[in-house]
Amino acid sequence: MKKKAYIGFIFCALLLLFFIQSNSTNEYNLPIRRNNINPISISSESIDVLIKTDEFQVNNYTSNNQIHPTLCALSEDTFAVAWSSQVQDGSQYGIYASVFNATTGQNTTAEFRVNYNTNNFQWYPDIAALSEDLFVVAWQSLEQDSDEYGIYARVFNATTGQNTTAEFRVNYNTTDDQQNPSVAALSEDSFVVAWQTNETYDENDLWNVKARVFNATTGENITAEFQVNHFTDLDQFLPDISALSEDLFAVTWASWGQDGSSMGIFANVFNATTGINITAEFQVNDYYVNYQSYPSICALSEDTIAVAWEDWIQEESLNRGIYARLFNATTGTNITAEFHANFNTTDNQERPSISALTEDSLVITWRSNGQDGNGYGVFGRIFNATTGTNFTAEFQVNNYTTNNQEFPDIATLSEDNFAIAWESFEQDTGEDIYSRVLYLNYPPIHSGEPPSDFSYTYGSTGNEIIWTFIDDTISTPNYTVYNNNISISIHTNKLWSSGVPITVDVDGLAVGNYNFTIIIEDGLGGITQDQVNITVNETEGNDRGGNLGLILALAETPSIENIPSYPLTFLTLTLIISIISIIQMIRKRSYFL
Repeated sequence: MKKKAYIGFIFCALLLLFFIQSNSTNEYNLPIRRNNINPISISSESIDVLIKTDEFQVNNYTSNNQIHPTLCALSEDTFAVAWSSQVQDGSQYGIYASVFNATTGQNTTAEFRVNYNTNNFQWYPDIAALSEDLFVVAWQSLEQDSDEYGIYARVFNATTGQNTTAEFRVNYNTTDDQQNPSVAALSEDSFVVAWQTNETYDENDLWNVKARVFNATTGENITAEFQVNHFTDLDQFLPDISALSEDLFAVTWASWGQDGSSMGIFANVFNATTGINITAEFQVNDYYVNYQSYPSICALSEDTIAVAWEDWIQEESLNRGIYARLFNATTGTNITAEFHANFNTTDNQERPSISALTEDSLVITWRSNGQDGNGYGVFGRIFNATTGTNFTAEFQVNNYTTNNQEFPDIATLSEDNFAIAWESFEQDTGEDIYSRVLYLNYPPIHSGEPPSDFSYTYGSTGNEIIWTFIDDTISTPNYTVYNNNISISIHTNKLWSSGVPITVDVDGLAVGNYNFTIIIEDGLGGITQDQVNITVNETEGNDRGGNLGLILALAETPSIENIPSYPLTFLTLTLIISIISIIQMIRKRSYFL
């Protein structure tokens, strides 16, 4: 009776062992780990936006208010910011600027005054880089041209902050108002300015958009003043401009009544030498109900432009939101459908600023009401310029969240780095200008071709998986390798170096199928996962499968790494009990003999 019990125990133990081994690969889901042992999920966006510089104050003079920030990239390492400053020049508002190191956030020039004439108001500046050493600022000045506002500009040396041209008037016609200048560099030697004007065309005194090209060395005009908008009924205003090449530029603006419902967004592309349009005036927004306003434009290449704008009540929440679209600059036809930029739709998202990172990617930033917990905050998102789909999750720009942080402007430093400046209320005293530099953190990528699936014969040696990853932004990077969902102890939470191979020995596996997965992290949030499937085949003429193969494999390599999902302690106890039972049966048999 006891003999039968022992045999039954052994049979049950081996059957249980076979059952667990056979079902191990489907028992657990692979955990995703980020710098700790707690499983979390990876977001659908594969790129993180990280902080390169802490938030810093741009303006040194802090009395009264500093508003209307605008910035441009001079190089990968430097950018210039201009703004309007109240009473700093002794009379109402004046224009000031400074140049900053993009790595440290420290100014490389002292804060300097841009406008020469200081009577009345000089404000609403716009800035553009001509080279690493030169930039141009345009602004509107009250009564300097003898009748209301006029547009003025000046070129500066970015190293010294000294002007290289005298202050000069941009608009030729001085009747009534010329406001809201937008400037773009065509080359080191030339730039173009667009603005809105309500010089009298009829009794309605409507707004129209004009432009003019200038020599950056002398400040002399290259073209005559010319009208940008073809449709002249009602108002066309709020222009924004972007250079496509030395010879081409695009302008966008808001047009009242042209799309059939209140305000819409329109654009056109021009020859910079002649001022003649090369495309017909085209509508940017597809959804036209109610208002579309405050357009922002950027060039991704000589052939492609992107426009972002503020839309009133298109969102399901009936709040204002940010939308964008890409266009062929040669034909004016859309490349993408109109797409929604902001993810959060609670309350209003307004005043977009757009900048190209590469020919294939762009960044949009805007102000969002209540999203950071207190008034307006600055948010942004990176997009694929071919499809209009987002590369990143929506990210918050401002660290200080009390009161309002709003009216952002953005400039691309490199394909991975960009600077943003904005206006912050009572962070210091009154309104002040703040900025920070952000960068894109891509996950680790394979160096060369990733390892392929393979098979080997049971008992052979020299079998291994070699992974090599590269990542130029890493900080305490680590990796873990899993064999059929169970981490391998000698490859768990280990450090790695960019370009240095990670080798995993896979000798000694029992006959069967295995999935080896690596999860590799750069320590900054970037995660990459890869897997290799391995099949261990039977030795010819020997049955290495089934229970016998498993028992022999256990005897040769009693390691949990080779027996997926099987507890080593339970296995050891099962074998010990089985051996004791066999010995006991032999002793009983000897007793009866």
